[in-house]
Amino acid sequence: MKWANGIECVIKSVNEPQLDRCCESVYAQTVKFKNVVHINGISPESKAVNTAIKHLSCEWSLWVDGDMILYSDAHEKILGINKIFNVRVNEARFGLFDPFLGKDICCCILRKNSFLTKFKSKNVLDNDAKLVLDMKRHGRSSLNLWKKVIVGTHFDSPTDFQVFSRFYSRGVKYAIGHPSGPYSDILNVLNNKYASTNNKQYIIAKEAFEFGRKTGNYPTSHDILFDKKLYAEWKMTRSL
Repeated sequence: MKWANGIECVIKSVNEPQLDRCCESVYAQTVKFKNVVHINGISPESKAVNTAIKHLSCEWSLWVDGDMILYSDAHEKILGINKIFNVRVNEARFGLFDPFLGKDICCCILRKNSFLTKFKSKNVLDNDAKLVLDMKRHGRSSLNLWKKVIVGTHFDSPTDFQVFSRFYSRGVKYAIGHPSGPYSDILNVLNNKYASTNNKQYIIAKEAFEFGRKTGNYPTSHDILFDKKLYAEWKMTRSL
């Protein structure tokens, strides 16, 4: 095996409603993680990541957010993909099924801890795109396996605030030239999901996406406090 002394799991959370189920799924793996580090309630995200790094001792770590739920064979499945543990690979991205959107998305990331420790500067950890670019500069690679390897679910039974936060940031990314998909496709998915479920959260998602697209403003690092302030201000402007 080329995964050195094993794989750890890092759970980054801010008291998500699904957190208990997330933790249960991490500890219920058919092949146990070498160690589990749980960082809860720390924001912005860069601070949470740098805090977690201090507690890592293995060569690899799987980073899981508090609204992600792993399938019981996720760790075992990852260990079976030998090409991940090539000496030149520094991260691999796996897919999660999103019940809210009804499709697979890219979310769960396995990272080489030595690389994170070496490049734990704020500019790198605040932006996945910068992290991938830095890998390329050092002859390292990031494997995108998310379309082939689905390891769990994401965004199961979100709160209104979570829906707003997620789709506002998506709108901002679209506005600044980093869209997660064509503009019309996102709106079509949300319209169709609302039509079939009558779930008003899809209206919140649409409004938040448009709000983010028009505003184009978001901190470099994901910050839950910023999200809550923005959410409170936004709620005052609508009448759902």
